[in-house]
Amino acid sequence: MALSNKGFIQELIQCCLAYGIETITFIDRLKLHYDGRSTAITLKPEKDTDTEREFSDAANLDRKLDLFRLSKDDLVLLRSELQGDYKINYIEFAIDFVTDEEALHMIETFFYQHLVKESSGEFYFYQEKQTVYYGPKGTYPNTLFYSDKKSKMSQKKYCLHLEIRIKGAKDIFKHADVITLNDVINFNYLSFFNEKLDFRRVNQKTLGACTYPSKDVTRQTKSKDSEETLQEISNLQEFLSDNPSYKDAFEGVMTTASIKTKLEEYSKNC
Repeated sequence: MALSNKGFIQELIQCCLAYGIETITFIDRLKLHYDGRSTAITLKPEKDTDTEREFSDAANLDRKLDLFRLSKDDLVLLRSELQGDYKINYIEFAIDFVTDEEALHMIETFFYQHLVKESSGEFYFYQEKQTVYYGPKGTYPNTLFYSDKKSKMSQKKYCLHLEIRIKGAKDIFKHADVITLNDVINFNYLSFFNEKLDFRRVNQKTLGACTYPSKDVTRQTKSKDSEETLQEISNLQEFLSDNPSYKDAFEGVMTTASIKTKLEEYSKNC
């Protein structure tokens, strides 16, 4: 069965359950400006962010909140305590893939080998320690993931943390259809990630043709070289950033069977 973007994340999550990997969706960070009518906010920022010099474009919204790791209950509480006007101007939508098993390497490899982000025909890649960015650091929206830290939303030993960061009220509405805290509380994370993420699989015949465009090269040579090229790819986004002419060799639709096959393949190296 071929999967459209509509159901890919759901299918991936279902396949991960077979390996003891669970998922948690949450708001990793949220910034908003609000007015003086809200005087009793229970949730407190973890650190002072005044040095960021962020200002609301509305003069009456002269107070700021910068909150981390918000559950649905946290968001409901915050909504009840904001009595006046407010504007959400920064948000991080997150999924944690968590497990006590060493199968984390499997899902990490899956992301390295299949997740891509194409923008205006280019594939941007940047890695800082274990964090992989799919856009220039400090630009928004930006997709990133890392797997070298424990989840702060679970007691599980291992975590792959995936998030999409968006800055500015207009862009938050444009890319996530979010304006109010009600929108955040009722946010459909899986539908959002399905729309924004692009997982691709290789077409080895096309890969061989990209490697040897000449028709004079034998099919066996193209096949052999495509296998060698594939073995050399440790991160598909990085590979395509260096070799954008190969993008046609990586198709945009995976199947349920191909997800299971790849997870099984990567699990053998755990």
